[in-house]
Amino acid sequence: MFDFTALKTTGMEIVFTKQNGEERTMRCTTNMSVIPTSQHPTGRMNGYTRNTAMRVYDIDKQDWRSFYVENVKSAKAL
Repeated sequence: MFDFTALKTTGMEIVFTKQNGEERTMRCTTNMSVIPTSQHPTGRMNGYTRNTAMRVYDIDKQDWRSFYVENVKSAKAL
């Protein structure tokens, strides 16, 4: 299991397998000071959906994305 605590501070580079089998590398964060105000969630954000997926802000695509924790191949702080 990976430690995702850097998502709240510096952000992370996550490599994971997508649902269609493709491998994807994503630079992401949950640090609201990095995320544009217009992209801040308006409802309650707990960071997880369905207990196995993680909701994060994709720094490069400038939008919210999610990935399944069990599909993560590597995770490192930015």
